[in-house]
Amino acid sequence: MNQKAELDQHEADFVGWAFGQAERLRALPQLNNAGLDVENLAEEIEDLGRSEINRIHSLIRQALVHLIKIVADPESDARRHWQQEIGGFVIPIRRAWSPGYRQRIDMDEIWADAREEAGNALAAYDVPLPELPDTCPFPIDLFVEKGFDTAAAIEHLNRAIADLSPRHEG
Repeated sequence: MNQKAELDQHEADFVGWAFGQAERLRALPQLNNAGLDVENLAEEIEDLGRSEINRIHSLIRQALVHLIKIVADPESDARRHWQQEIGGFVIPIRRAWSPGYRQRIDMDEIWADAREEAGNALAAYDVPLPELPDTCPFPIDLFVEKGFDTAAAIEHLNRAIADLSPRHEG
């Protein structure tokens, strides 16, 4: 890959670039002979990529926690604050997003963490956690594309919860 392509990849897919650079460092045995600590350098570069993934994971988790809390306690005085917070999490996700994240972000894992965190937060106020889907009802694209609509996300989660309830014939 030429230098221009490397720079383009660094800008377009930092995580992929970081993991690729670490792999290339490890493949150059002459660097060990130059007195460089190749393995630790490669590990540090990979850690940069992992750190970015963890940041995106955390922001998505926090947005999901707030969505769950809104649905679980819709009359809470904190509802407006939670809605504002969601926007504060979604914008940095979109701004930091790169294509390499898609294959490294597990929405079901994030959802499980968000359910646990929301459940713990709600329990402190004696608010029960509603029955929630086992798998994440939201696609990653919801958080990545412009135009995130908190009200639509809340409605989507309410529908996902309603779909879990057995339908009664009337």
